Amino acid sequence: MNLTFPNCSKVANANIVGTLNSAFAVDIAGSAWLSSGRHLRMITPQEAAKLVDWPDTSRNKEIHDFVLNASAREIQLFIHSIQTHTIAANDWLTRSRMALDIRLAEDAAKTAEILKLYTHQLVILNRTLVWLTVALLVFTVGFAVFH
Repeated sequence: MNLTFPNCSKVANANIVGTLNSAFAVDIAGSAWLSSGRHLRMITPQEAAKLVDWPDTSRNKEIHDFVLNASAREIQLFIHSIQTHTIAANDWLTRSRMALDIRLAEDAAKTAEILKLYTHQLVILNRTLVWLTVALLVFTVGFAVFH
């Protein structure tokens, strides 16, 4: 089976780990992709939630890849989509909550870095404004005195 993945180089496409079954594949980065006709896409939170109690435990890799690569909103949707209360479901709830906490912490750290950058720029602009105000004051006083 010859599969290609979007945004992957030829080397990455050549090094595909393999197929999990006829409908799923894993790319070099470990993302789970669902084959629907000619296009490959990452599995949705609802599809991952349905796989939690799948009789075949080989599908756990797909759930694991989804939880690792999903956004915070997708992980939250996955948590709310799990219907059963089995041991496997509780295990995935715990894992996904930890992944959600980590994702939120990473997002908060990125936001803090951006805020730090803009605060630094604001301080520089404020100092420039102070110097321009002083220069304008000196120019105005000098113009009033000599005119």
